Amino acid sequence: MDKNKNTTLPVYRKIAIDISQDIVSGKYREGQKLSGRSVLSSQYGVSPETIRKAVYLLKDVGIIDVKSNSGVYIISVQKAADFLRQFHEVQSVTNAKNELFAWMERQISETSAAMEKIQFIVNASGRLNKATPYTPYEIVVPPTSAIAGKSISDLNFWHMTGATIVAIERGEQTILSPGPYSSLLSGDILYIVGDEQALNAAIHFVTDGGNNQKQQP
Repeated sequence: MDKNKNTTLPVYRKIAIDISQDIVSGKYREGQKLSGRSVLSSQYGVSPETIRKAVYLLKDVGIIDVKSNSGVYIISVQKAADFLRQFHEVQSVTNAKNELFAWMERQISETSAAMEKIQFIVNASGRLNKATPYTPYEIVVPPTSAIAGKSISDLNFWHMTGATIVAIERGEQTILSPGPYSSLLSGDILYIVGDEQALNAAIHFVTDGGNNQKQQP
């Protein structure tokens, strides 16, 4: 039996598709008697009721005929081919829909992350206008930032931004003059000093996860 990847497809329909494939491939000929339900039940490892549903589905689309006290006979290879073609067309549409929905979910997620960064930068830029090189400026390490968990030394923070971290606020704890091996965690409030260019570079560095290079004058 073909291992159909669509796990939502009913078992009896999978069996009907498998029998149709056997008919189209030449395993069965028109007029040939199909194995009895008990044999098919054993072959596919399902209940007789499941086989009955598969058989009557094939009968409804004109592929087989069920004769009382005689058995099940193949009556149309062409109908079997039509049945398979229709199934594959439906599967193609279903797969395309699933791929589209998955793409839309990714776009929504990426847009949400982008909007979060934009809002962070807008809020930070508003505070930046009031800052001076000697006034500590606050930057919150966002949950999505890739710098979280890395030390100041690993990030090469000063060389990358030109700004200096003079304190870290972490919950109820305040770390003054953090050393190079101090780690930056998600939710930390960084107090930094530097000129406008350095502060801008620090904002982008924290928001983009350490990917930006120091801005040149």
